[in-house]
Amino acid sequence: MAPASARRVPPRFFGTLVFFVALIVLTVRGAALLKDADTLWHVFVGTGILETGRFPTVDTASWTLAGSPWIAKEWLSQVILAAAHRAGGWPLVALTAAAAAALALALIAREAATRLSPAIAALIAAAAFTLVAGHTLARPHVLAWPVMIGWTILLMRAAEDGRAPSPFAAILMALWANLHGSYLLGLALIPAFGLEALLRAPASRRTETALGWVLILVLAPAATMVHAYGPGALFAAGKVLGLGSAAAFVAEWAPTDLGKLSGGKIAILAGIAALVLSPGRLPPIRVALLIGLLDMAVSHERHLAMLGLIAPLILIEPIAERAGAGRMDGDRMGGDRMGGDRMDGAETGGRASGFGLLATGAAALAALAFAGMAALGALTTRPDLLPIAALDAAKAAGVTGQVFNEYEFGGTLITRGIPTYIDGRTELYGPDRLTTYVAATGVSTPGTLEKVLSDSRIGWTLLRPDQPAAALLDHLPGWQRIFADEVAVVHKRIP
Repeated sequence: MAPASARRVPPRFFGTLVFFVALIVLTVRGAALLKDADTLWHVFVGTGILETGRFPTVDTASWTLAGSPWIAKEWLSQVILAAAHRAGGWPLVALTAAAAAALALALIAREAATRLSPAIAALIAAAAFTLVAGHTLARPHVLAWPVMIGWTILLMRAAEDGRAPSPFAAILMALWANLHGSYLLGLALIPAFGLEALLRAPASRRTETALGWVLILVLAPAATMVHAYGPGALFAAGKVLGLGSAAAFVAEWAPTDLGKLSGGKIAILAGIAALVLSPGRLPPIRVALLIGLLDMAVSHERHLAMLGLIAPLILIEPIAERAGAGRMDGDRMGGDRMGGDRMDGAETGGRASGFGLLATGAAALAALAFAGMAALGALTTRPDLLPIAALDAAKAAGVTGQVFNEYEFGGTLITRGIPTYIDGRTELYGPDRLTTYVAATGVSTPGTLEKVLSDSRIGWTLLRPDQPAAALLDHLPGWQRIFADEVAVVHKRIP
């Protein structure tokens, strides 16, 4: 059997190939990228910033909390999505999200290819894709994925080399903080990898290494303050985390359902298997990291993507050690050492040429896939998930007053200029209002719906057909059903 180094390919070309292959698959998935109604209000907010040049500081989209403090903490992602929509409509919004996810997977593949054979590196990339595919949506968290992966790789490499990362790495944290609130995870990774670096560093360099990590521990949080809202973004992100169980009615904030076979369950089982099958090979710090990621993934379904993207990275080294493979430091992005386990020039040139042709072909196929899906109208918002017909019927019926609406319909209402009772900006509404909403729509607490509807400002409701509140409204005096389809039910107040 050929040595591991002989079986490897130039990581940069391998990563490029994975990027275009992932882009093809994600593009073919089409409207799945746009199935989340929150995409609508993210684009709406970004469009407002582009048109006015101002960042919102108060709520103008709801009627329940109009004028209350609210900030677009993910403004950069929202502006990117809005710019894509302005330039190419929903197809370009979908492509933007697909490209961000594909880039994150390509970075994982490239890192794996520095140590492992193409087959194993491809399996790692494929596993990551499988685990995050269901969370790949045209929303801010996906645009932040490449930055999250880049930051993790920089910290991980520094830890493996027993050194501190470059202070300039903190720039990534500034970018991440403006893209999505998940940057808090990036800050949490610093002490973990810093401790690992100290344990690996030669005794003669430990003081220097420790000082370097202290510097990055200071610079990274400071960099997150380079934000349109300064430290306000940190407080807003903290408010989201402080919602606790009140936000569990939102699918992504609910605990992961382990009773059915899904990508999330596979990710969690794979993580447990990695802990069991790698005794003595996985450094203690990485064991702790993996356990932490598993806990996050079990607690909230939205964190499955973090497990699916970061866990493969922290497992690359132990897998490579078990395979007896070295690493090609000369191609490691941002690496500051040359040498290691490299291929000779002729082999490098031959494989680079071959993978260059494959990458070019994949790029052409990606372009064709995008053009074809756009032409077929597959890259657009999902009318089968949006209450378009219900809103048209409500308008035709002449409803007046404010609406008591389903949470998931908030994005559609915002884009229609209709003030919401509640919407996807959970940090704005807080745990008390979220709890009241859940009790009212689920009729879990007798009298809650009636109490909410006693507000004379509410003149109509927009709910899902499967919500108990929709059925109860059929029997409440003073309310009349005026429309229903498989998406939404509308009731209006009558004298």
